Amino acid sequence: MKYYDYKSVLDAEILEFIKKTEDFYPKSSIFSNPNKERKTYSNLCKFFKVARPKGVETVDFEVSQIRLRKYYSKKISKRIVLFVHGGGWVVGDLESHDDICAEICSRTDSTVYAVDYRLAPENKHPAGLNDCEIILEHIQKVENKNIVLIGDSAGGNLVAALSDKFSSIDKIVGQILIYPALGNTLNGGSIKTHQEAPMLTARDMSYYNSVYFNSKSFLTDKTARPLISKTLQSIPETYVFVAEFDPLKDDGLLYVEAISRQGGSANFESGDGLVHGYLRARHISKLAKDEFNKILKIINKF
Repeated sequence: MKYYDYKSVLDAEILEFIKKTEDFYPKSSIFSNPNKERKTYSNLCKFFKVARPKGVETVDFEVSQIRLRKYYSKKISKRIVLFVHGGGWVVGDLESHDDICAEICSRTDSTVYAVDYRLAPENKHPAGLNDCEIILEHIQKVENKNIVLIGDSAGGNLVAALSDKFSSIDKIVGQILIYPALGNTLNGGSIKTHQEAPMLTARDMSYYNSVYFNSKSFLTDKTARPLISKTLQSIPETYVFVAEFDPLKDDGLLYVEAISRQGGSANFESGDGLVHGYLRARHISKLAKDEFNKILKIINKF
């Protein structure tokens, strides 16, 4: 059952983005097998990818057999960004968000690290999180600048868990979560209202949760469900960007409310008129571009 006529509430640019995305996903392809999903997602990312800004250079290397990509330029770096990609813990790699990381590097004068963490279903929770922990420990040892953690969707889940675990490290000064999956299990709210939203449905999230998390520990494990943590007062300054028409909208809202209740600092951006995955639409949609510019402005704040 659809609770919204999305064609009547979304603008033409976002609708075009949705159409172009859905063209890559015939109904029979999703949830069939991970390798097919990854190939489809890779083709999608290539389609929307834009050229790296001039002056951005990269180097790929490994730490403890975990692949990394470092983005840098000749400009003096003002901070370090660790970017953790989304993709339902199932898809995504160093290429999927390459242009996003390069643009962050160029437009914020930041050194950006992207991590190629292990994916599900081959690697269940907390494998991906453990990889991110190893990389964050490495970065904070080799870099002497402040660190900002950024993650989108499933990557937002991993970043929130990192921020909680490493809250005592002074160099980690902020986290930015973009339409994050944070463990909301409520039956009402956005998960119901937008259960058939374009770009991400409630059924999609149920599938991703089932292949990544251990069902026995999911409800009580704060590394799986960061919004249930009782130590949120200690995490770095937080900015949560959600999308209005997204079943995960309330994940972000409930997380910000939990941080505020516990005495932490959190800010909420409602993403009016946007859908899950809008970062990829930033060069074809004014709404997405404006939201991405807000994110860049926050990075420059740290």
